[in-house]
Amino acid sequence: MTENNRKGFRVPRKTAVLNFEGGEFAGAEVKCAFDVSLETYLMYQALANAPDTDSLRKIFQSFGKDILLEWNLEDDDGGLIPADGDSLMDLPATFSTALVNRWLEALANPPVPLDEPSPDGDTSEEAQTETAT
Repeated sequence: MTENNRKGFRVPRKTAVLNFEGGEFAGAEVKCAFDVSLETYLMYQALANAPDTDSLRKIFQSFGKDILLEWNLEDDDGGLIPADGDSLMDLPATFSTALVNRWLEALANPPVPLDEPSPDGDTSEEAQTETAT
C-alpha cells in the first residue's frame, strides 16, 4: 500500500456512565473517561492493591483529575458538587471506593452492547455501565 492511499484506524475515544442502581448509592450517575491507556489502567490496578495511604490518596486524586468527567451528586443544600479530585476526597470513603472499583471493573470487563445478551445472563449488578463515543 502506498503512502498516499494508506488508510489508518483511529481508536475511538469513549466515555462510560456508571449508573448505580439499588443499594445506598441508587440514583448516582458518574461519567468517566473510558479510553485510558493500558499504562494508566495498570497503574490504577497496582495502586488499588497497595496498602499504604499515599498510594490510595494518589488513586483518588488522579481519578478526580484525569478520569472523572461529571456526575449528578448534590450537597445537602441541593447544589451540584464539583466533579473533581478535591470533591471526591471529601465524599464518604464507601462511595469513592465503590466508584473507583466499579470503573476498574468496567475497564477490565467492558459491557456488551445492550442488544447482545450477557454471556452469563446476569443483570443484577448494583452499578451498570453504559459506554458512549
